[in-house]
Amino acid sequence: MKRKITTNEIINAAIFILDQQGLEKVTLKNIATELNIKSPSLYNHIKSLDDILLQTARRSLENLYNNLVKSIIGLEKEKALLALSDTYRAFFKSHPGQYSLTQKVALWNKNNFSVSKSDEILQLVERILVGYNIKDENAIHFIRVWRSYMHGFLLLETNESFGLDTDIDESFTYGLKLLIGSLKE
Repeated sequence: MKRKITTNEIINAAIFILDQQGLEKVTLKNIATELNIKSPSLYNHIKSLDDILLQTARRSLENLYNNLVKSIIGLEKEKALLALSDTYRAFFKSHPGQYSLTQKVALWNKNNFSVSKSDEILQLVERILVGYNIKDENAIHFIRVWRSYMHGFLLLETNESFGLDTDIDESFTYGLKLLIGSLKE
């Protein structure tokens, strides 16, 4: 008896592989193996591996966005930026493959939903910055610096590049407070 699968199961399998083994291991063969089917069966539901990656990026951006929104409900300014950053960091640690895929903008930037969800993530930070009277170009500059700090810190942390005994969580918060301190009220 043939096993029936859905597109949702394919995306779930891709996300599982992505988070467990990394983007390079998300292949049609590995997805089929995870689903206990033959690779050609995937084509009944998807067009190509690129199609799977687009749909997986879409889901990953949605997952990140939903986590970030929940973290800042009812918070403003510093508390909101700290909560958002902590949640972003937790997402990176819990879902390294999904995070990595969200950073591959060239891969998903032609997908309207993914671009829209990415914009919504940036708008979360913009809304927090409005409390500091920061908008327009200055908001963009701050967001770029914040994203650079987050990405760089997370990569260094994951690669175990912080060898000193000083608490990494404290260093993370220290850096964020420096950035937040640069916001003039």
